[in-house]
Amino acid sequence: MASERDADMQLTGFSVLWALAVLFHQGAHRAASHDPAQALVALAALVLLVRPGATLALVAMAGAQLVALFVEAPWFSNHWLLHGFVNTALLVAWLMAASRVQQASPSRAEVVRTFAPVARWILLIVYFYGTFHKINTDFLDPATSCGASVYLRLQAAWAPFLPNAHWAVAATTWGTLVLEGSFVVLLLVPRLRWLVLGLALVFHTALGLDLEVPYYDFSVVLYALFFLWLPEDFASTVADRLRAAGGWRAAVASGTLHAGVRTVVAVAFLGVFVDEAVLGVSVAPTLAVVVRWMFIAYAAILALLGVVAAQAGADIPPQPNPDILRLRPAALAILPLLYLFNGMSPYLGLKTETSLAMYSNLRTEGGHLNHLLVPARLDPFGWQDDLVRVVASSDPHLQRIAQPNLRMTWYEFRDYLSGRPQASVTYERGGQTVTVARAGDVPDFRDRTNVLLRKLVRFRTVDVSEPSRCTH
Repeated sequence: MASERDADMQLTGFSVLWALAVLFHQGAHRAASHDPAQALVALAALVLLVRPGATLALVAMAGAQLVALFVEAPWFSNHWLLHGFVNTALLVAWLMAASRVQQASPSRAEVVRTFAPVARWILLIVYFYGTFHKINTDFLDPATSCGASVYLRLQAAWAPFLPNAHWAVAATTWGTLVLEGSFVVLLLVPRLRWLVLGLALVFHTALGLDLEVPYYDFSVVLYALFFLWLPEDFASTVADRLRAAGGWRAAVASGTLHAGVRTVVAVAFLGVFVDEAVLGVSVAPTLAVVVRWMFIAYAAILALLGVVAAQAGADIPPQPNPDILRLRPAALAILPLLYLFNGMSPYLGLKTETSLAMYSNLRTEGGHLNHLLVPARLDPFGWQDDLVRVVASSDPHLQRIAQPNLRMTWYEFRDYLSGRPQASVTYERGGQTVTVARAGDVPDFRDRTNVLLRKLVRFRTVDVSEPSRCTH
């Protein structure tokens, strides 16, 4: 039977991994040095990394991330929204625990036992959509598949000895679909859970090695969430057995050693946040390389710790736990349900960004639906089918997408120009070509989109090529 200490150590381990997920996000995007809200998140993460047993530091980081998420909306990534859902569950769990005590600190065991089931449901939803969105004609075609593109880039950069023949690329495409789908099933089978943890570490570490797309910022979020699927007493049991073994194994379990390593890592990330605004020179390329190698080291350490843990606790059976997905209170189900709805958005005629369809080749816009299982898409607002082709513009961003195969939704196009009244543009919409000398002089581009709607709804730039090419 798991104890309060077991749950406390589980929350401590998660806190370390969660802080690192935030820092890798900040390192990949270098947002902390430019945005005060993001800088506050980074500072809280650094404090938590050094003191992972401090519940208030974890709560502060969660709250700061939610503030930054709202400020940044809708220009955030899929994994940053994933952070937000888990952090919301964490804050609710802490508030519930705090409401039950008078002078003592909220129970860390109660906090982790309340929010962890929500986080587990959310991880299952991530892999459900990670599989479901890819069941389309263009992902399963090796000539256009994002899975094939990633494999070929990894093969060229890291493993030229691997085959790049058509059969190998096709196998990778189908293998990606099957592997991600299997994670949902394997996580639900206690005695197979160890297998999925190993497969996930290898799979997401390989994705993180992509030199073109920084997948690693998503990978580190998943590492933290997978940790919550381990038995609650896993961390404490392994630590006790390592201490009992003595020698270097006892040093691995040493709190002093852990504190020193975490402090060194925190200082290393502080260096990552220093950029041209401080040094007066552009160091972005160097920082990108540094962060990527830090990710490789991080994944290697996780693999090593997994081996050490297996040696120390190989006889610890992953006991079936009927409560692992039980939500208490049941009202917490609103968070996984909202996240589930978020992933449905492309099929409901709603937003196409941050709906877990990244690099899946899914296409739902412009009357084109390439999914093999969804017969038709709903279209309550007409947002996805009202497309604009930019012919030319004085605005650099619009000029970059002034290509024959690229489109913007009218919703996105109108909102973008409403914030740039000086821009000129020539565009095609509904078969008509329109030239605007100054966007601020045109009623369509004068008023901003409703603030709340703008925070919730965002559409990607649409590549109307057929077959659909690999895009975010």
